[in-house]
Amino acid sequence: FEWTHKRMTGEEFPASVLLTRVEGKEEGVLQATVRDISVQKKVEKAMVETVKLKTDFTSMVSHELRTPLTSIREGVAIVLDGSAGEINEEQAEFLGAAKRNVDRLARLINDVLDFSKLEAGKMPLRMKASDIKETVKEVVSAQQVNARGKQIDLTMSVEGDIPEIKFDKDRIIQVVANLISNALKFTPREGNVNVWLFMRETAVCVSVNDTGLGIKEDDVPKLFQEFRQLDNKDERKTGGTGLGLAISKKIIKQHGGDIWVESELGKGSKFMFSLPVERKQKILVVDDEKEIRDLYRKLLERAGYVVLEAGSGMDGIMKAQEEDPELIILDMRLPDITGYEVIGRLRSESDTLAIPVLAVSGYEEALAELDKLESSLESSAIPRMNKPFDNEVFVSMVKSMLRRLE
Repeated sequence: FEWTHKRMTGEEFPASVLLTRVEGKEEGVLQATVRDISVQKKVEKAMVETVKLKTDFTSMVSHELRTPLTSIREGVAIVLDGSAGEINEEQAEFLGAAKRNVDRLARLINDVLDFSKLEAGKMPLRMKASDIKETVKEVVSAQQVNARGKQIDLTMSVEGDIPEIKFDKDRIIQVVANLISNALKFTPREGNVNVWLFMRETAVCVSVNDTGLGIKEDDVPKLFQEFRQLDNKDERKTGGTGLGLAISKKIIKQHGGDIWVESELGKGSKFMFSLPVERKQKILVVDDEKEIRDLYRKLLERAGYVVLEAGSGMDGIMKAQEEDPELIILDMRLPDITGYEVIGRLRSESDTLAIPVLAVSGYEEALAELDKLESSLESSAIPRMNKPFDNEVFVSMVKSMLRRLE
């Protein structure tokens, strides 16, 4: 647990205190290890502030750039269509290049804004039961003009019965459009791009298959990283922001799905994503007592949630990063690091910053210390509950916290 201690000079400092039983000694003999965590606390606070500053700065700069870019684009368009007088072929060529670059900058700004919102957890999904086939068909139809321009055969196929599922239509259109656009970019003239829908266990899968350039095996892990473009001359010619796939990954993860790629250099690629037929909210339980975790699992699964487990603080942080749960139920006293340290680290990483935490403890003083943590992180109140708790009250509190996210 964490506590505030005093140095010989009387100066107070935050410390982590670990109590362990001394082997070979009589029962009840404990050893206390006190660790000064002043620097860690300063780093955690600085990281949270850095994430917030980066998000605010990105948003401000992007919005400030949009207005002049819009004016430039509209002005160039007016001159190009002859509304401001006749222009010669050479002038049209230069103006056309200017318009293409302005359009590219506008796309970059939109992508940066979207990515910034997703990082900060400020892009909530508008989930609604819809026909995913019709949504994909809509995107394929819109992309036919681009396909015909490159003499590429763009088709769509559906395997079996595809049920209605809940998803944010605008966000999924954004993902499918990005994948098809990329496939058309990297597929030579007279090639083929096929968009295939099929079922895999309890998920609907969408696969965009092309007969394009393919991807080196070493480059595949880089694909979904932000601002990463593969180093080849063909990609440099096609341009792009390097954010499309990173944004797509975050959107699909928000839906509780997955996104991946299969590719062979020189033979084409398959970019695929899955969306769950029945999306259940995931709750991560972080507690070192198995009996308590079993109780949580019983109560939460009965209420219709997917339960993930972690028996230590570090394992909890790792699973939060990997699984992106909707809620974390966190015991404040853990064997490796404290619940306060877990929350501090979660709040210092953009991927876990927005995940709500329900703090649980059998010690009143442990929950009272949350007030100091909230102050140091400059965060809103962290919900808390005492052990032992009433099962119905606990489930009701979990449901209430998750409803606020919808």
